[in-house]
Amino acid sequence: VVFVFGVFASCDVLIGKDVAKYRSQVAMTVGSQEITIGKLLDTFNSYYNNYAYYISYGLMTMDDLVEMVVSSLTQQYMQIDDYVTKHANDDLNTDLKGKATYAEYLESWEFEYCIKYVRHIAFKTFDASVESQVAAKYDLKDAEAEDTSRNFTEDDDLFGAESYAQYLYKKNFDATETNEYFDKYY
Repeated sequence: VVFVFGVFASCDVLIGKDVAKYRSQVAMTVGSQEITIGKLLDTFNSYYNNYAYYISYGLMTMDDLVEMVVSSLTQQYMQIDDYVTKHANDDLNTDLKGKATYAEYLESWEFEYCIKYVRHIAFKTFDASVESQVAAKYDLKDAEAEDTSRNFTEDDDLFGAESYAQYLYKKNFDATETNEYFDKYY
């Protein structure tokens, strides 16, 4: 009985009833910046997906991966904390607040530059991919003779239906055969 209650009591943890609450808890603090469990997990999952090959072949351990995640986040948040601390007394751009994390610390032209730069990089990558496909020299073989061995020589008998779709519908969903069967035996 105690075991069963223990299993049901732990279901909240296993099912994740309060996932948002759990993910928003602070895992560590760097200066005045807080790193949540959600951010830590998301970063870990990203790194794990990138380094899964190395882990599977024993070239890297999970401890190495966790150390990379923590050091990367610590370094990023140290830079953010330094920037925010230096600009804490500046007049914040309330127009940009909420558009992106830390956007209120940027001037409008800086924010626009960031957005344009990200778009530029994304479009440049897509353009390069398309251009490389267009520039590739593909050798096409001569057309093969058409295979006619499976051609149907006689049309199907559609039993009065105007189209093959109607024939299939009637065949699969018309209950005439079923009704005849039930009338005969029941």
